[in-house]
Amino acid sequence: MKTAVTLKEFNCLVKDIVDNYMPGEYWVEAEIFNISVQRSSGHCYLELVQKDTATQKITAQAKANIWCNTYLKISGKFEQATGNRLAAGMKILFLAKASFHQVYGYALNILDIDPTYTLGDRERRRKEILDRLTAEGIIDLNKTLQIPVVPQRIAVISSSTAAGYGDFCNQLNNNVYGFKFTVGLFQSPMQGDATEKGVISALDSIHSQLQDWDVVVIIRGGGATSDLDCFDSYPIAENIANFPLPVIVGIGHERDVTILDYVANKRVKTPTAAAELIIQQMLEALMELNSLGERLTNCVTFMLEKEKTRLRLIIQRLPSLYAVMKERQTAKLDNMMSRIGNGIRRDCTEKSHTLDNSSIRLRNALSALIVQAKYKLKLIEEHIDNADPKRILSKGYSLTLQNGHAVTRADMLKDGDVITTHFADGNVKSIVKNN
Repeated sequence: MKTAVTLKEFNCLVKDIVDNYMPGEYWVEAEIFNISVQRSSGHCYLELVQKDTATQKITAQAKANIWCNTYLKISGKFEQATGNRLAAGMKILFLAKASFHQVYGYALNILDIDPTYTLGDRERRRKEILDRLTAEGIIDLNKTLQIPVVPQRIAVISSSTAAGYGDFCNQLNNNVYGFKFTVGLFQSPMQGDATEKGVISALDSIHSQLQDWDVVVIIRGGGATSDLDCFDSYPIAENIANFPLPVIVGIGHERDVTILDYVANKRVKTPTAAAELIIQQMLEALMELNSLGERLTNCVTFMLEKEKTRLRLIIQRLPSLYAVMKERQTAKLDNMMSRIGNGIRRDCTEKSHTLDNSSIRLRNALSALIVQAKYKLKLIEEHIDNADPKRILSKGYSLTLQNGHAVTRADMLKDGDVITTHFADGNVKSIVKNN
């Protein structure tokens, strides 16, 4: 018959071994796999694991506890140093004593936790991600994109129930300038292990309708710093860095910094600040548009005044130009008549002894030519006189101008146009009213 011991006796043997061969305290590195605090007693219970760095498979596992009084002291010191509560996924360095209970089995009794180890591990992970993004040349890629001058179509990645999303929409839709925006919500968890998959899925959805959006905004309200650890993610950062639209990140508070803040086009402290950034972009566009409109108005006004001045000068110079032209034409005609007369007289004198009969005909021809020339001169004078603007106006005609341009057809005018009518004795301004 085989010799046997009871389970209790066997566990007592194990307890004796643990107590005798591991009597001291040990500093141990491990990752918190699960953690819970019992409300009634205040004791903290943990599941600790060690994972293979390459495969992330669990290679060791143990239960641990922190008794109430020790937990209050340890958790307070840890949160003050790191800004985080103890949570699943954290790597910790803790001082523990091994124990074995006949009923509850093997466990580690944690006596202290070194917060500097956890801080160092988080920063190490962040540095590894940032170094990888830098080595791949994509860390500043999204920053090279220009936010549109008028960013009115906003794709938002957030949770529909998040207070930060409500603050963002309220700030955007109730802006004092009356700017109108189109906001599309692409829902994603913003805390916990599902965040990474949710944010990437939302980015993929936005990418499938890229032409519908101007900018992407990722927002989440404040909370515990540990709640934001899910954003220290290389896959999310890689997607944002390579995204073809500018990405604005407004996660947490001013003190909070995540990996996403390093790769985003713009980083603001809160969801409300993200809305203010977009509104400010719109305001700057409006101010630029107003400035261009003012410059255009000034330029047109200057050109109109210049043309009005030129027209006034032309009108003032018309009488003097007419007199000069008349004087020139008269002098030219007199010179021509003088040359004709001199030539005829010279010919007549030279040939008078042989051309008595011809002389008569020539005199007659000359008389006819002179009459014809005088008639022609009279016609020229009448033509010049008739072309005089003052003479035209004195006959009852008028010259109507609108904005410095002559009005030649009724359909050139519309109700309310101001016109100026020039008469022989003055000008009249009128307002057009069509029946």
